[in-house]
Amino acid sequence: MYPTIADLGFIGDRRTSAAVGRDGTVYWFAPRRFDRPSIFNGLLDPAKGSWRIIFPGASPAARRYIGSSAVLETRLAGSSGTLVIEDWMTMGEDAHPGVFCRMLSPAPVAITIALDAWEEYGGRRALPVLSGGAAVFEDGLHVFASHPMRLEGGSLQCVVPKGNVGWTIIADGPTAMPDGEAIRGWKAATLARWDELDETTTYAGPFAPEVAASLRQLRLLVFEPTGGVAAAVTAGLPEVIGGKRNYDYRYCWLRDTALVVRALLRTTRRTREGDSFLRLFAQSRETRTRNPLDAVVTVDGRPAPGEFNPPLAGYCGSGPVRIGNRAAKQFQLGALGTFLLAAGLLYCERRARPHWDVVAATADFVAGHWHLADSGIWESEEQRQYTTSKVFAACGLEAIAGFADAARQRHYRSAAQAIRRYVMRHCLTPKGAFAAFVGSTNVDVSSALFPVWGFCEPDSAEMEATLSALYRRYETRGVFRRADETPQSNEEGAFLPGGFWVAQYWAMRGDEARARHHIEAGLRHANDLGILPEEAHWRTGQALGNVPLGMAHASFLSAVAELAGG
Repeated sequence: MYPTIADLGFIGDRRTSAAVGRDGTVYWFAPRRFDRPSIFNGLLDPAKGSWRIIFPGASPAARRYIGSSAVLETRLAGSSGTLVIEDWMTMGEDAHPGVFCRMLSPAPVAITIALDAWEEYGGRRALPVLSGGAAVFEDGLHVFASHPMRLEGGSLQCVVPKGNVGWTIIADGPTAMPDGEAIRGWKAATLARWDELDETTTYAGPFAPEVAASLRQLRLLVFEPTGGVAAAVTAGLPEVIGGKRNYDYRYCWLRDTALVVRALLRTTRRTREGDSFLRLFAQSRETRTRNPLDAVVTVDGRPAPGEFNPPLAGYCGSGPVRIGNRAAKQFQLGALGTFLLAAGLLYCERRARPHWDVVAATADFVAGHWHLADSGIWESEEQRQYTTSKVFAACGLEAIAGFADAARQRHYRSAAQAIRRYVMRHCLTPKGAFAAFVGSTNVDVSSALFPVWGFCEPDSAEMEATLSALYRRYETRGVFRRADETPQSNEEGAFLPGGFWVAQYWAMRGDEARARHHIEAGLRHANDLGILPEEAHWRTGQALGNVPLGMAHASFLSAVAELAGG
């Protein structure tokens, strides 16, 4: 009834994306934009919508992306032969925009295409009107098919006779009915556009195929009109099966900015994405809900909506499903620090300081409020003095101090020194490791990033004590758990970005063997398309959480770039 999370492949047009299972079923698709309501909710409730290819007696065979693109080819094998399904969303100047295309090879037997759409996240079935060869939905979506369509029990169906080539498309607005030649032309334009994106890749080093796969997924997460990068395509996939940690990741996090910007700067030549981060969050100040920036915004820079629970059963009974994200209202000092780190990276690269007014306002706030407790990198509802928040704040101030005027330079560096003294005096465990927060005896895997951002040397006594504690208490088979004291965190799996952070730590120390060990441990949890989830179950390795997780792919890219000496 539910696909495994590792079964999911993703296509997209850098505005939205869809999840396609190994069986050729589209389980999730939010038309027009990542964070719009999905019309196919089968990922979170099998009764609430999907786009299926019904091939009696067939089973999934191989699948792949075509070349460097996100055009996905899925094969279904039956006793009568093999069916090839090609899924993509149109891109490029010579393609009609906003079209989700499904093309079928000659059918070995009669094939039924069944489209069951729902509105309002499963609130009510969406019933189209058949008119002039199109199925038209209330919100303007138009469906066309190669063969006549009919409505059966609320499902829009089309039968492709044996030996025929078939296709179905969903256009995000009114358009004329295309023919097979036009759709093939759209495919060619889409492949060409993906080749253009791939030409920006500069990485040359170990794990090159995996780097290409990760860059594909990061590029899929970009909302091209603004350059915002969604944390993931999906919403509501559980970190704990049967639990309540079922969040919506289709928004842009301040916390992730430095990781994504660093990964792109080290593996691609100059692109819009880095500059767009600053522009997106600069624009978000006009509608922000807290000073100086919201921790989470929509892909067009507006405040992320608060949470609500739609009428969906939840993945494998994991409920409630959460749409929207309550973290948007949190105070996250460390997230402000990572925004400053991202700005510093871009300013060094560009030798300019765009949107300085926003960056300076953020730095002024951090310098004046660093002493406050916050929700931390893991977005706890209980505010504490989190070590990672303090460290990222100090490093962020230092990263942009050199771009400020003399008075601000002194102010930022003075505040950073005060934070450093606070951390070394209050944020160490009795054994000299960096504590998760003041008074805690736990350590957190995010501390592996401290040398990356220049807070300390990788071979400092504090880092060695921290790594020793991480291996002793949080590591299994090369992956790491978080010190996350939020509800049900003790039931969580391994947090995959953390293993790549440790790999980068060892690469900085010149220990290639250990770095490779942790990189390979993380990659073991990628699926056949190179897609990384958020987490993996400790014992079974089952993929958990939302996918594809941009933070996981960015963290992997930074680790291999460090290993390659880039």
